[in-house]
Amino acid sequence: MQAARKTLRAVAAWILCALPVLLLADRGSPASRRPVTATPSPAAPTGTFVIAPQFDYADEFSEGLAAVRTGGPETGTVGFIDKQGAMVIAPRFASAGRFRDGLAPVGVAGPRGQKWGYIDKAGRFVIEPAFGAAAEFSEGVAAVRVGGRGSASAGYIDRTGAFVLEPRFLEASAFEQGLAPVRIRDSETDGVGFIDKRGALVVDAVFSGALPFHEELAAVRVGGPITGKYGFIGPAGRLVIDPRFDEAGPFNEGLALVRVRAGDATKVGFIDKQGAVVIHPRFDWAGSFREGLAPVGLADRSLVKCGYIDKAGKYVVDPQFDMAHSFSEGLASVRTAGDAGKWGFIAR
Repeated sequence: MQAARKTLRAVAAWILCALPVLLLADRGSPASRRPVTATPSPAAPTGTFVIAPQFDYADEFSEGLAAVRTGGPETGTVGFIDKQGAMVIAPRFASAGRFRDGLAPVGVAGPRGQKWGYIDKAGRFVIEPAFGAAAEFSEGVAAVRVGGRGSASAGYIDRTGAFVLEPRFLEASAFEQGLAPVRIRDSETDGVGFIDKRGALVVDAVFSGALPFHEELAAVRVGGPITGKYGFIGPAGRLVIDPRFDEAGPFNEGLALVRVRAGDATKVGFIDKQGAVVIHPRFDWAGSFREGLAPVGLADRSLVKCGYIDKAGKYVVDPQFDMAHSFSEGLASVRTAGDAGKWGFIAR
């Protein structure tokens, strides 16, 4: 049972890493197109592999490319593949985020930890590695950190690498719908609120946690980090769904994942924009709906098995994977079962 709890905590931390605030995830020769094992088929049935499991980690596709890692988290290298499984940006980075607006954040290992910069789709640095952490671009700007965590050192840069909002936030996240959640700590304020593109605080920093807006709503935590509950606010900052959830994800395709207490455990289900539960909380974790499906996981003794459900809560892909991402651009990255499991991509 203790092993099962550890596994569940690890998976929950992984799947929810996109939920709270920032900040995460070498210069070399131009990338060569190195083929990897792939079996592309435009008519592949949902849930079947189109890029064979072979990576030690694989992220979601974004703008036609996906970051993949060979080797362990500390010593492996990250590159990017296309949808045919060809390596189009050679693995030479310590970490990488997703492409947005034509650029992707990448981390380069150094004697004092990673430095982050941004590359284009040819693998060339457009913004040199100079940041302690860096997030994807969104609405023309990206959140970056110039100092260590715990200091007011997060700000926003444009596509040239110039600061448009100077580093003055404890934490910062992506702009969506013209607003971004930031954590402020000073003599008068200690909380998370929302700023506009000018850096003006337009939703007071009264929350202990918050996610970027999606589909006109943003998840916010009311109360402390341990006992607080998540609800949802509109762009004006007013609560439209009361805080009653232990965890919450962003709205996608009209639904948001929420975690609620069920007896001695907590379970994940989905609500609609009125706050009504539409998929009963029965899963041990879940990801967001995309392309009509959401990844969900159930504990089986010390293991967690992941599959995909539709909006009626019915399985479309049976639980069989150790981990699974949401679908993106017709594909989803999943990890095969077992200690020697590898990441590959299945078809929608």
